[in-house]
Amino acid sequence: MDSTISIIPLTINLLLYALTFIAYHNKRKYWSIGTFLLLQCVVLAVLAIASFYAPTSGWKPYKSFLHIFPFIYLYIMFMLAMYPVLKFHEEQYKLTEEPVNFIIVPVIILTLIGFLQIPEIIELFKSSITTLVDSKQGGAHLYAQMRDNAHTSGHSATNILAIIGNSTSEICVFLFVYLHTLKKKFTLCKIGLFSIFACSSVRGLASGSRYIVLLAFISLIACLVLFRPYLTKRNLSNLKTLSIVCIVIAALVVGAITISRFGNNSKNKNATTQSVLWYTGQSMIFFNNNGLDANGIRHGDRTINLFKSFFDEDTPRNYVERRKKYSNMALDDYVFYSFVGDFTLDYGPFWAFIIFIIAAIVLRYKTKVYGNNVEPHKLLLIFIIVNCCLQGSMTLFPYADIGGNLKLILFFIFYEYLKIVHYRCGKQIENDEQD
Repeated sequence: MDSTISIIPLTINLLLYALTFIAYHNKRKYWSIGTFLLLQCVVLAVLAIASFYAPTSGWKPYKSFLHIFPFIYLYIMFMLAMYPVLKFHEEQYKLTEEPVNFIIVPVIILTLIGFLQIPEIIELFKSSITTLVDSKQGGAHLYAQMRDNAHTSGHSATNILAIIGNSTSEICVFLFVYLHTLKKKFTLCKIGLFSIFACSSVRGLASGSRYIVLLAFISLIACLVLFRPYLTKRNLSNLKTLSIVCIVIAALVVGAITISRFGNNSKNKNATTQSVLWYTGQSMIFFNNNGLDANGIRHGDRTINLFKSFFDEDTPRNYVERRKKYSNMALDDYVFYSFVGDFTLDYGPFWAFIIFIIAAIVLRYKTKVYGNNVEPHKLLLIFIIVNCCLQGSMTLFPYADIGGNLKLILFFIFYEYLKIVHYRCGKQIENDEQD
């Protein structure tokens, strides 16, 4: 009976996002990056219903009764997180062209790193595909190997190139698409930047993780949607073709991993389908179950893990240590509960709400466009927010733990670099005009 009644909060949850999407799209009359975000929320709300009523034998079960308030809280938090993006009208602006000699410096550095990783990409891809093809449970073996090595992660840096590549993969996606807005071709730079992105995806394949592979391609699609008004028809067509090829490859890879991990369950012939529904639709359900009350908080041990470790030696260095430390809590990152859930579990619902309000105000101020031209550093900030919302609404906070915090640091450094370049060049142009 409880599960039957739960259709009411699930329906209300779907209506919240569907009506917001319709109202926003009717007002904008343009398929913007904000429209893209809201559409994903609608899809997740539909998947939540499908996931809740699908059989989940062998997986952590949901609570049979859902409440309305957690869904309303989650909706408000999603809207606060998306606020700077929803107010950003990319089709109304022109992209400011910064001097190429300044932009090209970080591009060349990252390009060299990308080319150095090409041999690793080829080797990882060959070994991973071989494992998936040769063994019916190849994906399960790769995933089990990653989990076995998880207890040592966060304690040492063994592959500097891999760390740099993973930490800058989204910056490389941004620069890769940005270079297509410039008149010069920069072919070698584009290949190098795409190599870093590809290497990050292949590492996900090598670990049997569908999560890493999917998030990588979500970033590429989001960046393409964001830059669409600033690309020529030819470049847009080329990038669309590349994206379609990447999506097909990602779908095949994710499908192969899914089947090899779940398709050989003799006790449950529908395990593959059920696993897809369970993973894609669980974030809203688990947040509803325990997102606002998980029997304690983690005091920032996931969202600001790297920063906190500088001051607190007891900070867990990986998810194995963290789950052990907070074993009393009713919810942990074994499942998805959205990036909002990461903040409510780390700081509690009240302080998480305050953090989101402050972030929405500050980020809206930082991304507000004055005049008709939008600067690259503001686009980068929008891209970070979009990534957080797109990736985090279905899974967890993408910039958590040591690796995620390092990404945020590098994002901030690159953002400041682009901002300094813009304002210095702007002053130089003004001085030249006065002379």
